[in-house]
Amino acid sequence: MALGKKSRDSLKGVHPDLKRLAYEMSRRIDAEKKRRKGIYKFDFSARDGVRGEAAQDKAFASGNSKVKFPDSEHNKKPSQAIHFLPYPMRWPNKPELYVGMGTVDFKKTNKEIKIYAKQLGRFYQLAGFVQAVAIDLNIQVRWGGDWNRDGNIMDQNFDDLAHWEVVV
Repeated sequence: MALGKKSRDSLKGVHPDLKRLAYEMSRRIDAEKKRRKGIYKFDFSARDGVRGEAAQDKAFASGNSKVKFPDSEHNKKPSQAIHFLPYPMRWPNKPELYVGMGTVDFKKTNKEIKIYAKQLGRFYQLAGFVQAVAIDLNIQVRWGGDWNRDGNIMDQNFDDLAHWEVVV
């Protein structure tokens, strides 16, 4: 199945390289689903390509962005940013128990923590796919899970795991 209407609409007004990346990702997923005769659950959606002033300032006020309008990559023309989300989307709910636990033994912890880890892991699974396709297309991207692009996800102070920028 090709990109859905909401994803296509979210790509309007974004940098051509981000559009090319999204459509190639979709093409590869569709090919894999066909190869596996439909038994393939990995998919993504695109959201928040272009953000106007109200949407950007709302994202800032809620802590989902570090910058106000017009300083986000989402506010440029064309937009230099897009959100790629695992589909279907389930935002991870951080369990109370998880906060401050440090190392977690998932075999001994409750179901809520396991679900949280798996939901969060879907973003990292998608990130590897996005990065691989971007490399194949020779598109430089920056991910909100590795802002400095050094490959070390542990040195981030602000994780925006859905956020992708084209580096021009």
